[in-house]
Amino acid sequence: MTIKHTPNLKQLNAQTQSQFLARTSLFKFPSSQYSVLSPTYLPLRFSNLKPSTRYKIFVRTSEENGGDQRQEDITAFCRPRGECILYNNNQQTFNFFVSTPSGELAVLARPYGTEFVDPGTQNWVDFWKYGQNQSYSSSSSRDDFLIVEFSNVDASERNNQAISQKKILTDVSSMTVSSIVQTEDDQFIKQQFIANYIQTFFIDPNSVNNANFVDLTEILLYFRRKPNRTNNSSGLVDPGVSIAIVDVEDQKPILQRQYKNSIVSKNWSQIPITTDASAPTTFTFNDSVRLESGKTYGIAVLLDDPEYFPWQCVTGDLLVGTNVPSSGPRKNHRGSMFKLTNSNATLSNDNFEKLYVPTTDTDLKFDVRIAQYDISEDIVIDITNSDQEFFTLQPNAGNWRGDEAVYQNTSPESGSVTISPGRRRVVGNGTNFSTLSAGELVVIRDPLNNSRVEVVQVETIANNTVFTTRDPVILSFTASEYLRTPVATIYRYKPGTREIQLNLSSARPSYVFSPGSTIVGTESNQFAVIDSIDPFPVSVFSSNFELDLPSNFEVEASYNFSQQTGQNEYAISQLNIPLDLTSPNYITDYRAFILSRSLEIENGPNLFDAGIPGETEKRKSMQLRLTFKPTGRPVTFESPELTVASISAVTNSWLINDDATNEHTNNGNAVSKYLSKKLIFQQGREAEDIRVIVNAFRPQGTDFKVYAKILNNSDSDPFDDKNWTELEFTSGSNEFSDLRDQFDYREYELGFPSTIPVSERIDGSVETTSNSSIVTGSGTTFNTDLANGDIIRISDPLFDEQNFGIFSIDTVANNTSLTLTEEVSNANIISSGLVISKLETPHTAYNNPLNDGVVRYFDFAGGAHDGYSTVAVKIVLLSATSQIVPRIDDYRVIGVSV
Repeated sequence: MTIKHTPNLKQLNAQTQSQFLARTSLFKFPSSQYSVLSPTYLPLRFSNLKPSTRYKIFVRTSEENGGDQRQEDITAFCRPRGECILYNNNQQTFNFFVSTPSGELAVLARPYGTEFVDPGTQNWVDFWKYGQNQSYSSSSSRDDFLIVEFSNVDASERNNQAISQKKILTDVSSMTVSSIVQTEDDQFIKQQFIANYIQTFFIDPNSVNNANFVDLTEILLYFRRKPNRTNNSSGLVDPGVSIAIVDVEDQKPILQRQYKNSIVSKNWSQIPITTDASAPTTFTFNDSVRLESGKTYGIAVLLDDPEYFPWQCVTGDLLVGTNVPSSGPRKNHRGSMFKLTNSNATLSNDNFEKLYVPTTDTDLKFDVRIAQYDISEDIVIDITNSDQEFFTLQPNAGNWRGDEAVYQNTSPESGSVTISPGRRRVVGNGTNFSTLSAGELVVIRDPLNNSRVEVVQVETIANNTVFTTRDPVILSFTASEYLRTPVATIYRYKPGTREIQLNLSSARPSYVFSPGSTIVGTESNQFAVIDSIDPFPVSVFSSNFELDLPSNFEVEASYNFSQQTGQNEYAISQLNIPLDLTSPNYITDYRAFILSRSLEIENGPNLFDAGIPGETEKRKSMQLRLTFKPTGRPVTFESPELTVASISAVTNSWLINDDATNEHTNNGNAVSKYLSKKLIFQQGREAEDIRVIVNAFRPQGTDFKVYAKILNNSDSDPFDDKNWTELEFTSGSNEFSDLRDQFDYREYELGFPSTIPVSERIDGSVETTSNSSIVTGSGTTFNTDLANGDIIRISDPLFDEQNFGIFSIDTVANNTSLTLTEEVSNANIISSGLVISKLETPHTAYNNPLNDGVVRYFDFAGGAHDGYSTVAVKIVLLSATSQIVPRIDDYRVIGVSV
């Protein structure tokens, strides 16, 4: 999602980030819109490796094969990122990666198991598409991943538990693969972090106006000496320093519990040396670290090279620039320094004392900076949808790889471009790069081999023939073409309906996706024609905010979505409907949409102005507004904290219509329906009637229908082939829910109908006689109107609903005579002047009034069956609009005797 907020970015610790809108369904009916998330790349970074050394990457898996832990080689499913592209390039699939001269390796890995899957085959495409054998995801810990020197690995060692390994040290980003329940441990990062120094400090509530929490923004350290840039003890180029904030229990730092966002690294050139301890090295957190007051914490300091020496205050040492011995550290911070003494040992909770020695007479020189907030005015945050595209593709839509970039195929720009692998400088020939914009995505493609293609982001434009990219390219391009065209990444693909969802769309004015154009995958080289650019309908949504609201704040929330105003025309609602932060929000005032980014571009003036700095065209189709109102003093150490990375909205769009035609068959017209499993009664416990009790939300203008399918033990027809019988309300038929109360569920009871509806009455009249199966007609044409096996209704025309009988025809003798399969015994229809009607649904069930109301149905051969032993129910939801729909909370099915 995108965030716009005023008046002050820092007041809420918010950063402008993006988060996917999860398109999942909470609705019980399978026809509501739902699709499974495709896999996304997981960024990994390994540190403290041997410089310029080949490595393979593994993931631990323990959930398959009887739970036996093994290590799967995922190297081929990774690709380099950042600086590592310089040393790993000109390949589309990698068998190993080379670490940088500074001993780091950064890659992007796919979050799925890899056994038996070749990333270059159709098998891989099917593998990600259907989510088979998922072996790691966003819940994986960093201990799941390991890296091994290539020279130490061969095929026979894949399952070797003793493989030498380096664990991940930093920055594994979270993924949106499936919803994760937030736990208390989520504030910590669990990993190995062997610090050279740990300086503890106490957050005194009295010094922060008794605030319950404070936000750390920076840590300042001071260095007296640092190693040579290249000729040093570690052998690394540009060795640096990293810090992390760790938890402390019983005055002992817990190094495995580093707070999220607290790891900050500085390279060699960013660390000044000071002879008088006056020039700090400032470690600024990307987002402030929220800590509880009244507790002790530790600053863990990791030195890439042992020749770094931080300034320390030691009791008895001379004060800088004087001959006066120091009286020792001031203990206002009420902490201690711990120094690593045995770097070769492995850290665990029970051997901390063997590795670290507390120094009561020594402290690091350090400063801790926390945020103080000016909250003299309301804080307004507007949350908008991310830049996504929703397409329906034409047939032969191809197969796509999760998270791969796709671009709209168009004519190349004039001239050609050349760039070497691992480089960022693009050189043009006959080009006009001055028309490019910084930040723009450009597609570079080999004109002789369209599978060699790469998407680059423009960083700077030097002139018409030279521009630089943000990241190095992986492949080499010589005299190649470049395209200015919209680009996005695959997020979901539904092969059955050819619906595809793209994320991170770069569409902008003059460069939008359009129907009839072709999109191409940069990794799969698949292509498909866009059939339509679709809006995403939203009927109900739930917000998911990780929000910490101090007692001196109140929050108000509202929402707006776009609505259709004409053909392909949309405008943002201005209703500012109150947003419920804890319960589902049902949109009943209008039909709401989240628009494809390309549609947002076309409808920009009528949408919400997100006001993103530097992005004047950022008009959006969804707006969630949070207004934080201070109720206490205008200056405070604690403020509301909204974790931007965890913001999401779960949306549903009801697929529903108001047409229940043919629902007595297996191919009815209703689009929203639920089918139960079969219920089979024990022998001798057959049922004679039914009661279905439903708790439903049924506002005016909507309805639901319940159908039952039954089978008698004497019936040899397959159960699946039987007709459904629409049940009738026995109570609650006139009960409707209050639309203003979305939880106004009412109870309804339904049972079998007392007759079968008729479709038409045949010409003429008939006469029956007591205890005879022969029916004689007058003015009838039985040969034309009826056939053997037909199910008919014989009734008194003056009392049609009271005096009737339903029969199966055995034989039609002629136009005026037919024989039933059973004798007529009901005195009310033993007469002349009776009429015959055909039935609308002849093979559905009814409560037979001639048999004390025991349910009866006729099989397809005309045989009558009383009672049933097998039953299933179908619930159909009906509404003329997707804004106001019925909902079923629960139902009960009871087979009864009469």
